[in-house]
Amino acid sequence: MSENKHPSESLKLDTIHTTFKQAFEIKKNPFPWIKALCAGIAAALPVFIGLLFGNLAYGLLAGIGGFTYLYVFNQPYHLRAKKIFFVMAGLALSVVLGTLLAPYQLGTAIMMGIIGANVFFIFGALKITGPSAVFFVLSFALATGMPVDQSLAPLRGGLVLMGGALSWIICMLGWFFNPHGPESLAVEKVYRELGAFFDSMGTETFNKARQRTVWAMKHAEDTLLAGFSSRQSRDALKRLYLLNEHANALFLEALEISLNKKIVMPPELGQSVRALAGSIASKNPPGNFGPASSVSVLRRSNWLINLGREFTFDSLPFNVAPVNGRKLAG
Repeated sequence: MSENKHPSESLKLDTIHTTFKQAFEIKKNPFPWIKALCAGIAAALPVFIGLLFGNLAYGLLAGIGGFTYLYVFNQPYHLRAKKIFFVMAGLALSVVLGTLLAPYQLGTAIMMGIIGANVFFIFGALKITGPSAVFFVLSFALATGMPVDQSLAPLRGGLVLMGGALSWIICMLGWFFNPHGPESLAVEKVYRELGAFFDSMGTETFNKARQRTVWAMKHAEDTLLAGFSSRQSRDALKRLYLLNEHANALFLEALEISLNKKIVMPPELGQSVRALAGSIASKNPPGNFGPASSVSVLRRSNWLINLGREFTFDSLPFNVAPVNGRKLAG
């Protein structure tokens, strides 16, 4: 009995230790500085405008609409426009309901549960990324804590709607400069993760790099498929989709090589893939690719695919030496 209990207790301790370690682990993801800056502007600008016109209370109310920007993620602009519109309308409605139900404690509690449940269900059912029901419930709760005056419900809701409209404008500004920016960023990330995956082959970080690459490719595919519902610039999206298909082919070839031969790939391979990512992220985005630049990118992609298919130690232009039981190309 004690022998069976000991492994169980050890497993529980290992699980608790892993849970705490993951809870305090610092992710090595790049910090979204631009999004943080825009979110700060979306929240602070309504307050500043209210202060400028001598009515700080109205500015603070409009600042609640600034929560709308926290629902902005890397998705095609036509989907982003719809999503952010419904978010700002929902926040305004939450404030209106909170103002109307403020005198009724039981009604306030019931409505808060209804708002949270419905928004959480919609975000989950439609697989919408974002903070879900958090800021809808928070806006409702803030409205119930304001001075009770049901006649102010339309005014408060309108101010929140104006703050949300400002967030909508800020998040859509990129459309004027690069209509397919979100799709380009998704494909660019695929190639950067693919470069890191090539560099990790034969090392201890191989599994983590593989998982990140698979996630990036799935996200890029979903973003591109969503972008194809747009009626404009289909050629640009087709080019991006073709680049993503090349990335998938490269990944599969590299995965096959890694299963058959545990090797450390030459650094030139990862550098070439990152050069493709740099081409996608350049100021001349894929939406504005000319024929020459498109052919150049695809030729480099084909060269990498052929290198993966034909890769053998004898084909390398440099010597190969075994290191710790593995083959090291270099």
